Amino acid sequence: MANKTSSFTDYNPPSVDGAWLNIQQTEMNNLITGSGLTVDNTGLVNTQEQQSVSRFAANNFYIDSGAADAYVLTLAASFTNPVSATVGYFVGMTIRFRAGNAGTGGTATVNVNQAGVKSLKEADGTTNSASIPTTEDLMYRYDGTVFRKVNAVVVATESVAGIAKLPKQITIANNATDANNDIDFSAGNFQFSDGTGIASLYALTKRLDASWVAGTNQGGLFSGAKANSTWYHCFAIYNPTSGVVDCGFDTSVSAANIPSGYTKYKRVGSIRTDGSGNILGFNQCDKTFIYKAPTIIDRAVAAAPTSPTNLTVTAPPNSFVLCSCHTSVDGDANLYTIVCATDASNLNASSTNFTYASQTVVTASINIAIMVKTNGSSQISIDSTSSQGLQITTRGFIDYQL
Repeated sequence: MANKTSSFTDYNPPSVDGAWLNIQQTEMNNLITGSGLTVDNTGLVNTQEQQSVSRFAANNFYIDSGAADAYVLTLAASFTNPVSATVGYFVGMTIRFRAGNAGTGGTATVNVNQAGVKSLKEADGTTNSASIPTTEDLMYRYDGTVFRKVNAVVVATESVAGIAKLPKQITIANNATDANNDIDFSAGNFQFSDGTGIASLYALTKRLDASWVAGTNQGGLFSGAKANSTWYHCFAIYNPTSGVVDCGFDTSVSAANIPSGYTKYKRVGSIRTDGSGNILGFNQCDKTFIYKAPTIIDRAVAAAPTSPTNLTVTAPPNSFVLCSCHTSVDGDANLYTIVCATDASNLNASSTNFTYASQTVVTASINIAIMVKTNGSSQISIDSTSSQGLQITTRGFIDYQL
């Protein structure tokens, strides 16, 4: 009598009886109903097995009912699960699901239809459940030991090759309606300061005179209240758990007061308030910022120092200040002045170490435009061999670290 393992041959076919026919009928019935179809008993439809196979091949989407880092999956459609408590996982098995809870950054596991708990890994086998969001479908394939992420878009970082967005700089500008208090952030892309990824920002306006609240035309100050004569650093920020992108201001150049949940950021510029607390007007071109005011005097006309002296200028820490030096020469034939970075190898003005000089006996003025690197306190160094009158005005700065 034929059974499931019997084979038909040309010369010795097995006998066919009702039991064998029932086996075939049951198998076909299970295939069709297991795919979610209802068996057609009219005899008019002869493609149900084909449809069943196609449906099984196309469906591998599961519903998650577990917790963060511990995902419990069941098939989304009325299909027979390919695995269960008695039928284990098989190499190549693919699952797709959308997590009900985002990963926390540690290890993550999955249990598909009670077939057993298995680890979820990145494509390279590493563990990082922070890559499990609630905002996109995920796909994993079983390798015989764990489920590895597949078809994932790898984000390019400073050390990992992957897919990156085309660069588009985020720029800042005084808001046209409230230039004294608000800053407009343009749409663009930013790479996180730690080099771990990239995000896109849509155009936003943030208020420096109000505490931070998500969204455009909302407060942007991470902590404290707007102060006079203070530098504020402008940041694009990203919350990897929610996927929300926003921006704001902090007195800390490293965004030490960034809002909770926003762990990724990039500084996109810096702004300064004047003695009345108003944001100084400026125009930005790439990394260069030029003040709208014709003159910002950082050193009024006074006797030049005759020993190296630090001067605070209106430029962010660790930038290149664009300034003009005006010196009155009154019959001094040996005037040497040096304006330089505070960490220059030689801060002392001399006939062999100077930025500009007057070597003839004249009564005149020297005007020169220079670019000097500031230190972490927005300072430069000045020194002169003569105490003639010296004035320094700031025109703008180059923020080379953007």
